[in-house]
Amino acid sequence: MSQRDSSVASAFRRTGFMWLPLALLLSALPASAADQWIEVRSAHFTIVSNAGERTARRLVWQLEQVRSATAALYSWAKPDLNKPLLVIVAKDENNMRALVPKYWEERRSIRPASVWVTGPDSHYLALRADVEVEDRGTINPYITAYFSTS
Repeated sequence: MSQRDSSVASAFRRTGFMWLPLALLLSALPASAADQWIEVRSAHFTIVSNAGERTARRLVWQLEQVRSATAALYSWAKPDLNKPLLVIVAKDENNMRALVPKYWEERRSIRPASVWVTGPDSHYLALRADVEVEDRGTINPYITAYFSTS
């Protein structure tokens, strides 16, 4: 982990996700050529990811699927949020640990595949890109992450 990455991680510990967009921009600077962060937008989501464009586009499509299905199946659901939603997609568990280190501080704590946080101006959803669909048909691996926003 470079010095810049270390300072970004310590900033998360102190301030949480409130400064996440700025920290992501700082981490995308030429300090690490291996992790290039990209942005992908859809009608309802903005995704920032270091897992590659193909993965980011697949995830934004899956989130749009869940949103559409929720609106169609549950007339009482309110799929439109009161603040913008920024989805941060970490390519693996190590990158997720850098974003939300508190879940790795205790030895036996859970290691989440998604974390939802609300800030004063936005909602933030951090997801791991390496989560696999369980072998139960066509279940979207991020369905519970989206339902936690409702």
